[in-house]
Amino acid sequence: MIIYVNIDKQTGQVSINQDYPKVDGCLEFSPNTIVDTNDSLSFEISFIEGVYIDSQGYVPRIDPPTPPIIEGP
Repeated sequence: MIIYVNIDKQTGQVSINQDYPKVDGCLEFSPNTIVDTNDSLSFEISFIEGVYIDSQGYVPRIDPPTPPIIEGP
């Protein structure tokens, strides 16, 4: 997966886009994690699995419990 990050230096707004899988809302930028030093700029981007799973139409399958085997006398 490729994640593109754009920082508008005039406004400070951070936007993120992804190349694949292209599912709106499954990436989230957390502005509280920005650490800007003289040498580096770092921040956190979260991948929200639930949004991606829902977009793919996956339905959780719950198998009924298997009854215990009762041996005869």
